[in-house]
Amino acid sequence: MERHNSRSLNIPPDHDHASCGTSAKTADNDLSDPGHRGLYDAPKRPLNVIIVGAGIAGLALAGLMGRSGHKVVVMEAAPNIADVGAGITCSPNLTRLLSRWGLDPSLRKHTNVLSQITLRRWEDGRFLGAAPLMPGAEAKHGAPQYVLHRADLHRTLMEEAETVMCHPDTGFAEESWTAKASKQKILDHFGSWDPLRLGKLLELIPDDNIMEWRLCQHDPLPTWVIGKVVLIGDACHPMLPYVAQGAAQAIEDVAVLHLAVNRASNPEDLSVLLKAYQLARKPRSEYVMGVGGVTGAVLHLPDGPEQQVRDEKFRLVPEGGDNPDLLGDAEMQKFLWDYDPEKEFLENIESHITSWISSLHPKKLECKLDCNFLNGSYNLCQKLRFCDGTTWLLRMPIIGSVCDEYADEKIAVEVEVLSLLRDSNVPVPGIIAWGLTAANPLGLGPYIVMDFIEGVSVNTLLRQQHNTRLLRDDICDDDVKFLYRQFARILLQLFQIDFPVLGSLPTPVTGFNAPVRPLTFKAHDILQTGGVDTFGDRTIGFSDTADYFCYLACQDWAQFQRQPNSGGGPTVTQAKYAALRALQAIAPQLVEPSYASGPYKLVCDDLGLASLIVRSADDLTVVGVVDLEWSYAGPAQLFGSAPWWLLQDRLNNYDTFLDKEEAPRVLGRYLRNLDVFKTVLEEEEARMPGQQTMELSRLVRHSEESGSMWLHMLLLWGFNHPDNLPFTQLQARLGQERWKELEEGHHGKEAREFTEWKLAELDKYDEMVERMECLQDDVENGKMTMEAFVAVLREPNGFGKA
Repeated sequence: MERHNSRSLNIPPDHDHASCGTSAKTADNDLSDPGHRGLYDAPKRPLNVIIVGAGIAGLALAGLMGRSGHKVVVMEAAPNIADVGAGITCSPNLTRLLSRWGLDPSLRKHTNVLSQITLRRWEDGRFLGAAPLMPGAEAKHGAPQYVLHRADLHRTLMEEAETVMCHPDTGFAEESWTAKASKQKILDHFGSWDPLRLGKLLELIPDDNIMEWRLCQHDPLPTWVIGKVVLIGDACHPMLPYVAQGAAQAIEDVAVLHLAVNRASNPEDLSVLLKAYQLARKPRSEYVMGVGGVTGAVLHLPDGPEQQVRDEKFRLVPEGGDNPDLLGDAEMQKFLWDYDPEKEFLENIESHITSWISSLHPKKLECKLDCNFLNGSYNLCQKLRFCDGTTWLLRMPIIGSVCDEYADEKIAVEVEVLSLLRDSNVPVPGIIAWGLTAANPLGLGPYIVMDFIEGVSVNTLLRQQHNTRLLRDDICDDDVKFLYRQFARILLQLFQIDFPVLGSLPTPVTGFNAPVRPLTFKAHDILQTGGVDTFGDRTIGFSDTADYFCYLACQDWAQFQRQPNSGGGPTVTQAKYAALRALQAIAPQLVEPSYASGPYKLVCDDLGLASLIVRSADDLTVVGVVDLEWSYAGPAQLFGSAPWWLLQDRLNNYDTFLDKEEAPRVLGRYLRNLDVFKTVLEEEEARMPGQQTMELSRLVRHSEESGSMWLHMLLLWGFNHPDNLPFTQLQARLGQERWKELEEGHHGKEAREFTEWKLAELDKYDEMVERMECLQDDVENGKMTMEAFVAVLREPNGFGKA
């Protein structure tokens, strides 16, 4: 079967249909319409965007992103951008977007308008059926339909985009736009077809300008989004040409992705917004991809009974019969051509979430998003308000802040903790629903839906500056004491919970198969930030507290040893070597004996003042405790240690060598506040029935008197070095002579050899970074092409060469 364009007309640009920005004249393109209001507002936060591939989708996205204010780099494998491809049928769902983006005037001079597409019998050219197009398509679907050469569209998009082209290699690509073929090969295949029409076309083919293109279709991908990497166009849904939607679906992707990215207030928002893009685009484009495959199969039936039935159906189309060619089917045209992805996305991005959350309500009440995303260090939250005034919170791990492989476990642990505390006097939010990654109907990852606690976060209320958690120094003593007293009551409640085994929490609620070794803040942070996995074999448990302390101290050593840039100069590296070896030695020696083998307590690594929700800035009554992540059954002395959170910020962040003025001041504030906390803890513990032994207060005092409080701060935090506050205080508390004994043997030959190796590794790393920065400067200053830069990137050990 042949498809022919039965009539083509060259027409000049039609200014009645031209648009640029908000000046579009057709009702469909009127951006002042409520459905499009704010469509092309500046992004909430400009981002750095790398686009791999300078095809139609890549260049279209580059143009939109660049005009929105994002910094865009396009990387392309081809050594030059050639005029490849053939004609593209631009259907109304494509031209609508191109017109709205202001590209219509540039494109119209290259277009031909089709009046209809005809289908003919391959052997004799007999008419089978037709799909009427212009001008009826524009009147019916609100945007024109035309054809143009792919190169003209590509060139126009290129002019709109600021691009940097890269050429990594010239490897063979089986799916090629530029594979040469011969005219004889075409004649051998099509020579017996319709001599009157097709034969004349074959005679016009030049001998030296013939390309052979393989038509490829792939199975749908399980996901288009991994972290902050997202696929568009042919990379995720290559289309067969039988419904003329390859470019159209790619441009629809571009339109939605652009709007999604522009809604990000900060990079953390992308974890949800990119999934929202996938949710909006994946079902439709994959359905269209399938339609193309079905249509291709119908149009290429071998001669026989099925082909005869099909041809009879074509004959009956004018009488109201179904059209076997889905491109000519009126309902399919409506589905394909009436679609406006930008309008659909803006109207539905909220409705997907609200519809899902409403389905969880026992009365299925409607809800709406209440304010923008609420971001923490590890979680993205969205407040939702129901029509009866009830408020819930949707909470999900932030992609990029939480390792993908641990996201489910993190949520499961938090569900277990909240469930465990729900019947206590600790004001934790109630759980409405929860699910792991596979159970999220929107594909947004693991989640918890919980009661929203109205109030103000202590984290933002009391912090000194936006870039530090340090407690403001203008807060009155009474307010600090009031907060500490309430926190002491919470800790006393938690201290009543015992566990027989040290490690991951039991999971009776979620049934999650948690490994024995817990998911701790420290190990996760070393992995996510430093790239070093210090978890070890998580199926192996711990015999007692001393064993666990050794495990934690070894994590610091593993991070120092295996992270290439973790050293310093010779003196610094050798000092760190000796200090971390001493830490490994002292860790099991400072175990408090009464709880050495249990019972174990609920340790929440990140539980601090920032976890508290208070009623208001004027009323510091605690109404909620949140962020109970990184929790496990841990040693009682870690729970009953002098709290790291008394100033909100961790003392590990203060360097006694670099912060010679601030570090002593912060330490002095901390110790004064510790006295306040010990007083209120003792007062509150004395009020509790059955607490004659004052056990928690005793543990806190023991941690101070023994100096183990400083060890605890080091064991719960990664990236430690000998000059941070807890390390220097631990050394001071143990005394110079004892610390010297602990370091004994760690300044000799083995230490010197390690230092030499570590410095060599650091030199390689520094050389790589310095060279990369120089090359980046050369690229920005025009002294080096991006092709050359990427070629260096691809060289084995390229950055290590002189």
